[in-house]
Amino acid sequence: MKNLFIIINILSLFLVSCGNLRPAFEREPAAEKTCALLMKDFISPQQVGDEEMAKILKNYLSMDLTADEIDDFYRYFSEYNPKPSDAPTFRAIFYFSNGDAEVRKSLLAEFQKEVFGSDVDPKNELWKKFAAHRTKVEKKTTGMAGDKVRVYEKLYYSCKSHVKSKPTPETARMAKRLTYALTAGGLGSSAITYTTVNWDKEKDSKWFNELYFTLGISLVFTYVAGKFVLANDKLHPWKGKMPITFFNSAASDIGVSGVYHFFFNTSDKEFERKLNELKKDPEGQAKLQSILEVAEEEGLFEKYAEDSAKLFIDKKTGQPLTKEAIKLEDVDIEASRELLIDALATKEYEEKSGVLSTGSATVDRFSYHRLYNILSVPGNIGLSLVMYNQMCMAEDPKKGFAKAVATYMAGSLVLDVIYFQGRRDLINQ
Repeated sequence: MKNLFIIINILSLFLVSCGNLRPAFEREPAAEKTCALLMKDFISPQQVGDEEMAKILKNYLSMDLTADEIDDFYRYFSEYNPKPSDAPTFRAIFYFSNGDAEVRKSLLAEFQKEVFGSDVDPKNELWKKFAAHRTKVEKKTTGMAGDKVRVYEKLYYSCKSHVKSKPTPETARMAKRLTYALTAGGLGSSAITYTTVNWDKEKDSKWFNELYFTLGISLVFTYVAGKFVLANDKLHPWKGKMPITFFNSAASDIGVSGVYHFFFNTSDKEFERKLNELKKDPEGQAKLQSILEVAEEEGLFEKYAEDSAKLFIDKKTGQPLTKEAIKLEDVDIEASRELLIDALATKEYEEKSGVLSTGSATVDRFSYHRLYNILSVPGNIGLSLVMYNQMCMAEDPKKGFAKAVATYMAGSLVLDVIYFQGRRDLINQ
């Protein structure tokens, strides 16, 4: 009896001192053990073990917790008797934090204030974001069966937890799947839309080479953009991903437009062949005159003034011909090759250029891409967000992936039709 009396006095003094030093409603989480944890350590070995505590929490929350999560739970709520109505919020905090201790502690600290009747920190953006998601889930799960509620909560909060300080294996897998879905959807869309929009053109080597070029560019750049930008959940969709995508697209397109010009613009040999064919053309003289008119308008005679004596030579006399005296049968194509090719290239550009004409087919293409990016960049970012949510919220990963691919392909079909048709109408390429 004497020993029992001593133990009761010690416990009373301990409780009074803890209460005086740090009342529950004023206590803030700390790295060191609080009075509540000291009491837990003092009492639990004699009453309830850690394994038993884990079972109790599992039954209460309908989920498994790690040792660190259990420890944080008791750090903030050992002096509170949780209600059944609190369980969804506790589950949401553990799912939303997704293993990030700093996020978990911040949310538990704010929820502690809420249940004890204190004001939450109005500057805590993390809690405000979490609380907004909690409200959405509560509305969505109203009237839903219990087991479905648990599944929905887990998927939803895990998907929305773009607040992690360190990437987890699951986020890495999700980013990889999103990148593959973007690449597959973009490749399929490019093939379908290029073929459809350009079906009326002759199916020659240029037609197929442009198709292969389009698919190659789609494959490389969609994969790179997906891997480093669109699937990167560390970047804010509009403040981070959008400006980066605009910049990367413009920078890379300098090279791509140049490569396209190198492979697909008419070569000097092709122009020379066309000039030689003029002699067999009944309208050859008239076409030559139109070429010479372009040369005069563009100042090409002055540009090649140093070799003007060699430009047009009378085959009979060997003397230079004046512009007015030039006849098709007298023209030495080789001697006047550079001027005529320059003039013919300019003439063909003027005949083929579209509404968006800058004087260069390469610059036309680059300018059109910058105009198209105003629509395509936010469009692709929006599609990637939808796709991420579809894969993340899917109970079956394969079905989620298939749905994401279909979504991107559908969205890309719309964007690609606009791209290819607009390219033909505006720059005739």
